[in-house]
Amino acid sequence: MAQGSTGAGVISLQKALRHCYGRNIAIDGEFGPATEEALEYAQGRAGVSQDGEYGPETRWAMLWGRYSIETGAKVRCA
Repeated sequence: MAQGSTGAGVISLQKALRHCYGRNIAIDGEFGPATEEALEYAQGRAGVSQDGEYGPETRWAMLWGRYSIETGAKVRCA
């Protein structure tokens, strides 16, 4: 995914960037400049190339929220 992408995958990425990396971005399903900047930050923290594009290397390196099955509340990022 990269700038211009839309949909559920972008929403999942935005949630991880907001909840696990503390980036103050909208969760709107639109991969725009703010999402790209937040992703570059997360890529830097994860030690991968900061290209602002979400691909296999970034997917495996970044943190994702883990949520409670019972309540849906975020438990931790891993």
